[in-house]
Amino acid sequence: MQKKILISLILIVLLPIALLAWLGLRTAHNEQQVLTTQVQALIDAQLVGVDESITAYFQRMQTDLIASATQLTQSNLSGDSLKNFTQHSGQVRQVLVIDADGKRIFPAPDGTLSEADKQFLQRTSAIWDNPRILTQGAGLPLISANAFASSLRKIGVSEERSSNAHGLPNKNKNATAPPQNEEENAAQYGWYAWHWNAELHHIFWWRDAKNRLIGFELSPVAVMSEIITLLPATNVTRNTPALVTSRSRLINSSGQIVYEWGNYQPKPDEKNVAMRPLSHPLGSWKLEYTAPPLAGVATANTTGILAAVLLIGIALAGLASYLYREHHREVQLAQQRVNFVNQVSHELKTPLTNIRLYAELLESEVDDIFEDVAEDERLQDGVKSRKYIGIITAESQRLSRLIANVLRFGQFQKSQPALRLQSARIDEVIRRCILAFTPALQAKDIVVRLDLQADTLVLIDTEALEQILNNLISNVEKYAALGGACHITSTQSGDASMIDVRDFGAGIAARERVRIFQPFYRVSSLLTDGVTGTGIGLDIARQLARLHGGDIVLQEVDSGACFRVTLRTEPAQEMS
Repeated sequence: MQKKILISLILIVLLPIALLAWLGLRTAHNEQQVLTTQVQALIDAQLVGVDESITAYFQRMQTDLIASATQLTQSNLSGDSLKNFTQHSGQVRQVLVIDADGKRIFPAPDGTLSEADKQFLQRTSAIWDNPRILTQGAGLPLISANAFASSLRKIGVSEERSSNAHGLPNKNKNATAPPQNEEENAAQYGWYAWHWNAELHHIFWWRDAKNRLIGFELSPVAVMSEIITLLPATNVTRNTPALVTSRSRLINSSGQIVYEWGNYQPKPDEKNVAMRPLSHPLGSWKLEYTAPPLAGVATANTTGILAAVLLIGIALAGLASYLYREHHREVQLAQQRVNFVNQVSHELKTPLTNIRLYAELLESEVDDIFEDVAEDERLQDGVKSRKYIGIITAESQRLSRLIANVLRFGQFQKSQPALRLQSARIDEVIRRCILAFTPALQAKDIVVRLDLQADTLVLIDTEALEQILNNLISNVEKYAALGGACHITSTQSGDASMIDVRDFGAGIAARERVRIFQPFYRVSSLLTDGVTGTGIGLDIARQLARLHGGDIVLQEVDSGACFRVTLRTEPAQEMS
């Protein structure tokens, strides 16, 4: 019992702790997932902002180049005006002009070419072989100066840093192309990108009213410089707490780092948290974002949850310890009470046995005592004496059975008692029990009918069987007197014996049939209220039957109650 209580208390402590720990860790994990998703969204927003600022730079460049091309067409695209434009532009490295038939106009095919012109023609040889590839590059939507400034503010770059971002001779920063609808725009200009000597080059082309193509080759160094100017400073610190420690990188098509910013220094083999390819015309470049994992937040949450679970566990353990000590104390007190009752019962058993013995002797000698008395007086006094002696004997027997039950119950509480098997006949044991109960049964007009067929000599604990039968017959005498009858049958088959004890009283309700074998439980009804009893008789009878390899069950009958006792009884050798 103590082990069961201890295990139960341990489970009461551990199960809530385990459940709380699981719920806490799951909550921490969910919070970590939410935080990771939020941070990832912020990172994506940062990379999108950078990409939009670079795209806005090309859009602004596109707007200014369209305005410049419009001005150059007013001078009929003369060689001097084109050379002059190239010399004064900080962004444009070279200009080309192709007529409507795909023939080169500038650099002049029949003129003297400078070394720069020769290098340009070499770089753009694919265009001269197939001028149509130039117009395959799409253009960007037009953008105003205000929209460009807004895109810079999104990534924390002031307009002053990008005030020289174009370096075009056109002084009107809000200049736009002549009004055209979107379908015309899609076919009138665009961006062409190609690689030469492991370097990305860009040409912005524009088609004039005479279907001539005017192309502006941008200086890669200047473009890279201006893009870097648009990006945040190297050691910039974000206002967003989750992005304070990070490193962003701009990587070209060769995998080289063009520019990086942020106050976090990643390890050489550390993987990036996010990556975003840049939009056209830098589609072969990409942005990478690297940051330390959010382990600190997860660790803090987990530590707090575990600390809370630990405190709850300590409180539950303290409560369980208190309950265990209280239970142990109550068990000790109960055991002391049982020991006291057992001691008293033992003390009562010897004098009670003597009282019963002398009462039986006195009953057998009552006629000798009144031998010298007149016959009428002797008869009258003898009847009274026998009656008084019978009452003394019956009550002493009842008290003996009660003491036997108490002692047996105490034995079962401490340990399982051992059987003392001996050769005996079950029917003889039944007859002895009935003989002991005859005065009490006759006093209540209960007729006993016996059908005994268990006369084979078997190995049995007669004392245990007598106690079983005494408890069953005592219940008939107490609770089934109104039935007026008690039927007892016995049978044997192999190494099993069976005894049925049936009464014809009020019976036992279905809801009570399981509980009647519980110790100290008594059925409450008009018939049982006021009847003395301890409530341990059936429990002791069942335990003794099970100790004997059998059981006691309540049989289904049409009236009254029928208890069936089954015992394992090995055959005994006949004594010659």
